[in-house]
Formats: sequence, structure tokens, C-alpha cells
Amino acid sequence: MPLVRPHLAAGLLLGLTRASGEVGITMMLGGNISDRTNTLSLEIFNAVSRAEFDAATALCLLPTIFTFVVFCLLEIIQKRSVKL
Repeated sequence: MPLVRPHLAAGLLLGLTRASGEVGITMMLGGNISDRTNTLSLEIFNAVSRAEFDAATALCLLPTIFTFVVFCLLEIIQKRSVKL
């Protein structure tokens, strides 16, 4: 089990990152109801649809920072798994 732990953590982080940017399935299952089914990716989509490009750009910084943090965590996990 200790040998599998870093790989499971990396897989969970990658899955979380992939799911956080999903727009299509959120629109299909939850709809795009204003003030009820908002996610960050839907809010970016709505801002672009309303031609509020400055707001969309500002909102895009959040997933960018999140992705950078996940990348750093994956690098740490990779270095720990190489030591084992």
C-alpha cells in the first residue's frame, strides 16, 4: 500500500483538476440557472457570453492559480515516490 499511495494521490489531484474545469456536464445536469447552479467554469462561460471580458479574465486567474498549486503538489509527490 505505501508504494501505491503517491500514485493514488496524483490520480486524485489530476481528476480534481479535470473536474473543476468542466462546463458541459454542469450545464447538462444542473442547468445554467442564474444564482442557483453557479460554478466557476460556468461563471467564466457566462461572463464571456455577456461580453464581460475583464471579469472573465479575472475569474480565469483562479483556476490558473489552482492548476499551478496542483502542479506543485504533483511535483512533490513525484519526488517522494522516486525516493521510495
